[in-house]
Amino acid sequence: MKADPSVALVVLASDSLEAVIPRYTSDQWKLLCFIVYVYNTWVEVRHGTRLTGSVLPLSFVPLRYLSLSSFIGVLTTWGIIGILIFSGVAT
Repeated sequence: MKADPSVALVVLASDSLEAVIPRYTSDQWKLLCFIVYVYNTWVEVRHGTRLTGSVLPLSFVPLRYLSLSSFIGVLTTWGIIGILIFSGVAT
């Protein structure tokens, strides 16, 4: 049986939210994230369309968009590193 990546998404989101807003426990955040995830899945299945303009787990986004944004992130990271090196050498 293969693990579902959405479970990791819920756990990661709940742990991150607990670190930012410690008023609620990790289990409470997990419940909220699970409800949002199930609602988004239900809406997508019911209407047969992709959700736009709402909270959208990345597991619903097509891989071609994720790979493009990942590539842009790598390019900008290298750009920042280059700027830092240039700034350090120039001063």
